[in-house]
Amino acid sequence: MTPGMLKLIAGSKDVALVLSLVFNLVACGAIWKIWKSKESLQDKMTGMLTDLLKELTRLTSRLLEKE
Repeated sequence: MTPGMLKLIAGSKDVALVLSLVFNLVACGAIWKIWKSKESLQDKMTGMLTDLLKELTRLTSRLLEKE
C-alpha cells in the first residue's frame, strides 16, 4: 500500500469497514492454511499407521510360523 492510498483509507468514513474487511481476509487466509496443513498431517498419519499395521502383521505371522 502506498502512503497516498493509506491517507485515502484513513480519511474515509468507512475506515472501520475497510479495516474489518482486511482483517477478515487475513483471518480467512490463516484458517485456510491451517485447514490444509491439518489435511496433510492426517494423510501422513494415516500412511504411518498403515505401515505400522503392515509391519505388525508381518511380525505376527513370523512369530506364529516359529511356533
